[in-house]
Amino acid sequence: MTSRQFLRLCAAVPLVMVTGCISTSSETPPDPDSPEPEVTAAVPLAAVMIDRQAGQAVTASGEVDEDTGVWTLGTLSGTLSDNGTEVTLDQGGIVTLEPGTTDFASIYVLTTSGGGQTPGVLGSPTDEADLATLGDVTYSGMTTLLIEDGNVSYDLTGTATIEADFDGGGVTTTLDVLSGQRREGFAEPVDVSDIGVLTVTGSVIEGAAFSGGTPAFASDQISDLSGSQTSSLEGAFFGPEADEVGAALVIDDTDAGSVTVLGTILAD
Repeated sequence: MTSRQFLRLCAAVPLVMVTGCISTSSETPPDPDSPEPEVTAAVPLAAVMIDRQAGQAVTASGEVDEDTGVWTLGTLSGTLSDNGTEVTLDQGGIVTLEPGTTDFASIYVLTTSGGGQTPGVLGSPTDEADLATLGDVTYSGMTTLLIEDGNVSYDLTGTATIEADFDGGGVTTTLDVLSGQRREGFAEPVDVSDIGVLTVTGSVIEGAAFSGGTPAFASDQISDLSGSQTSSLEGAFFGPEADEVGAALVIDDTDAGSVTVLGTILAD
């Protein structure tokens, strides 16, 4: 998310917080020697991400101060770079934002000081009150998936379609045209294209977010899900009128099957 996008977010949502008070009474005019009240341009943030250690998708909230570049997200804190594409974390590590992804949200990768990486989506959250009149909305965008099927791994990108029924409170996610690279063991990777369709049905909207649902995978190359897999999907709506949507997805079928899936989704 670029600095220009953060400025656009400030204009689109009432985000300015003012501390201090200026009296307007004619009987007690303000003291000209008093300091000006402090004004902080704080842009709220919401994020969905993959917690690799916990093996599930999670959510986080925070804010960024446009004037100082001070950035917080959950337990993390840091400083946003001048070009708005990188956050240097106080705890060590870097959050790299993919510039120009969409207007109100961005794909990002958290790289810890030890080199571990966690993908996610963050942006300016939608106010829950702005969802009431939206009805049915279909979003189109992209997904990135890392799939392991036994000793075979897939690094894929594809299209994402998210159908949100704001009246009924349900969400269906469809990931299609999945293409990229396949690697078996230590062999050289080979290109693959359009290898299957992954759907998650029955996710439930709560506030300006959604979660849950049942995954299904139709593929002629990847093993079927066993039906007893565990899955975790967390999504959020971004922008002043739920203009965009992002999600993180984790599927673990290694108890009864052989497949694991880690994915991020961003659509508008």
